[in-house]
Amino acid sequence: MNVWFDRSRLSRLLMVIIALLACTLVFLLLKENNSNLPPGLVQVESNGAKGNGVADDTVAIQETIDQVSKSKSGTVWLQSGKEYIITSTLFLKEGVELRLGHNARLQIDGDFTAISIEKNASLNGGVIEIINSSFDSEVIYMDGKQKFYGIWDSTQIKDVNIVNSINNLQGTALSLYAAGPSHFISFVNFQNISISGFATGVKLLTKDPQKGEYSWINGNRFQNFSMENCSNFIVLDGHESVPNESSGNLFTNMQIQLNENTEKVLSIDGSDNKFDGVVWDIQTLSHSEPILFFSDQSYNNTIQFNLDPKYLNNEGQNNRISFID
Repeated sequence: MNVWFDRSRLSRLLMVIIALLACTLVFLLLKENNSNLPPGLVQVESNGAKGNGVADDTVAIQETIDQVSKSKSGTVWLQSGKEYIITSTLFLKEGVELRLGHNARLQIDGDFTAISIEKNASLNGGVIEIINSSFDSEVIYMDGKQKFYGIWDSTQIKDVNIVNSINNLQGTALSLYAAGPSHFISFVNFQNISISGFATGVKLLTKDPQKGEYSWINGNRFQNFSMENCSNFIVLDGHESVPNESSGNLFTNMQIQLNENTEKVLSIDGSDNKFDGVVWDIQTLSHSEPILFFSDQSYNNTIQFNLDPKYLNNEGQNNRISFID
């Protein structure tokens, strides 16, 4: 009896020890995993996000953004390799960085502006993917009423892939808008962005506020953009000067892949804007019309592309064109 009792007690003791070791191992693994994550982040799973490509994670992600925004400083993290579905607009609030891990996907299921950016907010990394054929809105939207001024605030968008998996060429990937009195977007950096499958890749739209007021989208940098399969790649819609201008914007180191769906590469109002890059496979166009268009509201713009001059329609003044062989 004593031997049996000792063995039974020893067995239970070993089971307790094994359980404690297992818990310790899990704790250490979690600690190690968290140590590799960016500092100061809040994971959306803490508010109930699933990231399984099935559940609607809109509320959980917005609640996490709201939570971080209270201190006007912090990072909301979407985990690498996960798929987060949203069904209404995310409002990326002041001081918040929304960071997507490697190959994390934010999937847009419906027709709505996907992400509305506030001043001093940032979007970094991952894939933003349209998965609903009804989508015909803006993926990333900035409104000049926020008075973006990149010298004094840290608004930026970088390292993002914006793709329309439905491939129906609807909506706009990146939309900047200024229409009210003293509404503006200036000196903001957009870097390393890939765009595929939209009616318009990038659109800068300014409107006359009336009553002697001005609006403008000036002095922004669009660097290292790769774009394909868009009807219109870059549109600047406004005026060469006040009351509503789009001026001094730099589009540099672009890679633009044409196909049979291409209507225009550039459609430009405004002044002193610069465009340079490489345009691929001109032979795939389904028409022979110009794909670079400068309106009578364009002045002193500069472009440098590897295109024949026949693809240019220049109705503006003092626009400088350099075609690379």
